[in-house]
Amino acid sequence: MDKVKILFLTSDPSDSARLRLGQELRDIRENLQLSKQRDKFLLESRESVRPKDITQAIFDIEPHIVHFSGHGMSAGELCFEDILGKTQPVQPNALANLFELVAKQVGCVILNACYSEIQAKAIVKHIPFVVGMNQAIGDRAAITFASGFYKALGAGRSFEDAYKFARVEIQLEGISEDLTPVLHKQEDSIDIEDKLNRAKYVMILSTTVDEVNKPLVEAIVAHLRQISGDTSLTLQRIEAGSLKLFLEGSDDGFKRLEELFKTEELVEVMEITIQDIKLEQEKPSVSRDLAQQILIEWKSRLATDIPEQSPETCDSIAYWLLGKDPSGFDDLTLAQRRIAEQAMDYRYRILRQRYLGISPEQAYRQLIQRLSSLVLIRNKIRTWIALSHDRKRTVTDVLQEVIQELLQSDAYMQQRIRWITECTNNSRLRNSLLLASIEEYCLRPIRNQPLLVYRFVNYLSRSQKEGITSVSAEAFTQLVSEEVIPNDPDDASTIINLINAQVIAYQNVQDGEEVPEFFTTVQRQFEAYLIENVDPQAAEWLRLYLQGRSQESIAQVLGKSVKEVYRLREKVNYHAIRVFTSQSQPEPVISLESFLIPSG
Repeated sequence: MDKVKILFLTSDPSDSARLRLGQELRDIRENLQLSKQRDKFLLESRESVRPKDITQAIFDIEPHIVHFSGHGMSAGELCFEDILGKTQPVQPNALANLFELVAKQVGCVILNACYSEIQAKAIVKHIPFVVGMNQAIGDRAAITFASGFYKALGAGRSFEDAYKFARVEIQLEGISEDLTPVLHKQEDSIDIEDKLNRAKYVMILSTTVDEVNKPLVEAIVAHLRQISGDTSLTLQRIEAGSLKLFLEGSDDGFKRLEELFKTEELVEVMEITIQDIKLEQEKPSVSRDLAQQILIEWKSRLATDIPEQSPETCDSIAYWLLGKDPSGFDDLTLAQRRIAEQAMDYRYRILRQRYLGISPEQAYRQLIQRLSSLVLIRNKIRTWIALSHDRKRTVTDVLQEVIQELLQSDAYMQQRIRWITECTNNSRLRNSLLLASIEEYCLRPIRNQPLLVYRFVNYLSRSQKEGITSVSAEAFTQLVSEEVIPNDPDDASTIINLINAQVIAYQNVQDGEEVPEFFTTVQRQFEAYLIENVDPQAAEWLRLYLQGRSQESIAQVLGKSVKEVYRLREKVNYHAIRVFTSQSQPEPVISLESFLIPSG
């Protein structure tokens, strides 16, 4: 009996944070050995893999499944090792070209590395099933996913089912990264360039529908294929009156027919005189094609992610994510389009994690709790309450009034409300979509502060209330403080870093503004300062913290105890005050400590 051969590749360069790749391999091997179909699988591993080792391993093992575990970069490169054991990135197109050569042999590829979805999208053009990570993934979540995937595979499940079980395994472990692994299937891949090179056109013949039959029409189309050289030419529909054949084929085929008609070399077809032919090129709109592709991909993903929801609900969510006017995709560059897609994914995460499938009352409480835990707005509201006549009011009371004022006066939110009513008639789903829209909108960074801060100022102005003093916009203190603080500050699942580059870039694409450069400049300057004057691991801590990692997760990545990581955090706080606050004094009312990384 032929066995399913699995090639497990690992790479952990010495200049990167350590990963528990050995634990991942042990768990996979154990799950396969304990499975009821253990005799059907053969697991082979290669460690400390260099780029040149990949092809040799594939030649030696001839695997059906290729699994890579290691590091990935935000631009999509996978990190292998060079001859000295340092990082050597490999571009997505390089691996895609390799898998194209072994497409007849390999049926599934697992890329268990941060940001590997970019690689997955390139590889799926050649391999039926590819799993990649759409953002950074923690060590524990990565190991749990791999373990769950092969446990299900050993139980006789399909690749797609194994992927679903693996994501559920992450949920069962209480890890909030179950949406990070993304499955790409070959039938979901749409070659946009091929679609853009096709033309739709109509040919009008001097005959009627009553005078032709189906065999004759088929013969006409076959004749047009022959003289145009376009074997892909197809008949879309027929309209009465003068016979109108609506055709779709290649751009080159259309141009050939058009040229023959203009030079009068094409005056009849199948003995039917062509007296009045009007060829109308009807190329599909780029934006409609892109929007349709994105819609199809989201419907497929939603069917996988939330199988408990009805198809109608999944369709409504997909349309809500796409937006009312997809024509804007036409003007986006490839990079901007990727940002827009990441922003859609960000909105979906908000909906899925907090609002979908729960009661309206509970969902509303979660929205209020989420927004009221925002450090900057919470301190502003508390300060205003302290200086106002009515000191019995709470942050929640004021925040609810701000949200009501937002819904009644903000043109964007009113537009979103109208769109939500067009997407679905289900009142419960409408409520969930609205609350997710409110959270995403309130947390958008505008001039480096969450939009909710400006809505609160508007609320005060409209209410003719005073007592709030503007807060310093000093670069670094905002950089390390503008985040949502959860009930448990060390729970990375509930942290949204407001300097998330994807969200900032998305907002600027929407508003036509340039991405502020001083944020990244300040971050790089401070990282360089930490490396030179403090500890390289302090700079690594800062980078991981700004990604939304918990202290426990950072400790695992850095190979330190949680206590040591907390000491690193205090060092960063100290040097943040020492280096940056000396450059500009913050204004009174709000203390500097309210901007710093929470110590709890």
